[in-house]
Amino acid sequence: MGKICKIGSFTLLILIWFEEIVIVPGVTVAKAVGIIVGFLWILLKLGELATIKKIVISNRELIFYIFLIIYFLITLISLYFVGDIYLNKIWLRISNLFLLISMVIILSDQIKNEKDYEIAYKIIVYSGILVSFLIIIQYYLGISLSNIFSYQESVFTQKDIIRAIGPFRDPNFASLNIVTLIPLTYFYTIAYFSGKRWRNFLILGIAIEIIAILLSFSRAGIIALLLAFVLIIINDKVNIKRYFLIILLLIIVISFLPLQEIKDRSSSVLKFYQNINNPYYLSITYPSLWNRYNFMIGAWKMFTDNLIIGVGFGNFMYNLPQYSLLSIEAGAHNTYLELAAELGIFGAIVFLTLLYLCWKNINISLKLCNNKNIIPIIKGLKIGFLVYLFGAFFLTAPTEKILWITFALSISITKFTIKNSKK
Repeated sequence: MGKICKIGSFTLLILIWFEEIVIVPGVTVAKAVGIIVGFLWILLKLGELATIKKIVISNRELIFYIFLIIYFLITLISLYFVGDIYLNKIWLRISNLFLLISMVIILSDQIKNEKDYEIAYKIIVYSGILVSFLIIIQYYLGISLSNIFSYQESVFTQKDIIRAIGPFRDPNFASLNIVTLIPLTYFYTIAYFSGKRWRNFLILGIAIEIIAILLSFSRAGIIALLLAFVLIIINDKVNIKRYFLIILLLIIVISFLPLQEIKDRSSSVLKFYQNINNPYYLSITYPSLWNRYNFMIGAWKMFTDNLIIGVGFGNFMYNLPQYSLLSIEAGAHNTYLELAAELGIFGAIVFLTLLYLCWKNINISLKLCNNKNIIPIIKGLKIGFLVYLFGAFFLTAPTEKILWITFALSISITKFTIKNSKK
């Protein structure tokens, strides 16, 4: 039973990238497998209790689990303030959040040692490269392996250039997930590859991920990509040759891409800021950025007007027209502002506490770990987490699987590094 549960848990690490592949309406492949794994895990734990086997939970694990439960309870309490008309959609979000929290608990329990951690990390890296490749396929061949066949927003209508999404629901979510994986891929190569083999994997894996990000035409993704490389350089002070390879790789990759279109998308952020006092010009020239700017202002107003209790979990978009100049139901395009507006200051504090606990776990693991192969991949996890936190300023992504997997990995790595340091 335990072996089957572990295999199922590792299988989830692959399937979570394919969140749009649906078996029946409302049930994805990942969700179905997750429910089965959860059922097996419960049977496993009941079996351990029946045989009087002690279930050991460290203080750090317990604290993290407590805050996960508090966060879930706050979202449930917030439903009291939501109108009945929206409950069906919001209950779906609640059930998804419950499954995410369950996934964190199960994964952190099943990743018991350094070998399990290495396997989980390897699965994430390789599956991330695969997903990036699917994004590239969609852009060049028009083939999508998800239930969403194409993203219906053409960025440059006169050239009919689409934004590739691969198996994701949106190109911005695609870029956020992939850019988070780049540090993991880079430091994985440092830990497990050397010489020509290392260079080949680095060029293949990271090149595919970079191309996928650029072909999503996500402005936030491109900025986060630059941040990822800056953080990699700061944290990898050993070999100058790696920096040269990255620069060479970027030159080769960029030469094959639609440079002018990527440049136009990237430079629009700076031009928007330069014309911030000319709202009419911005609304006509940069409608997407103008909308997001107003959504964030509306989110802040919503938060300050509902400081204590918020407007209810999942209820942001339905309240936005009351607080924004634009009569549009949409997300805030900012994870922190939208969560604060929905759950109030207490919900926001609990969510930020979860982020802090994850960050603290990773840093403690780095400090205590004495395994030369594990240390680099903990660095990759740390930088990937930072890149995600940055990207979350430009996208509403509190339930993206990569964040919750990071929670689980941070709990697991701390558990066995502390244990090993005491030997």
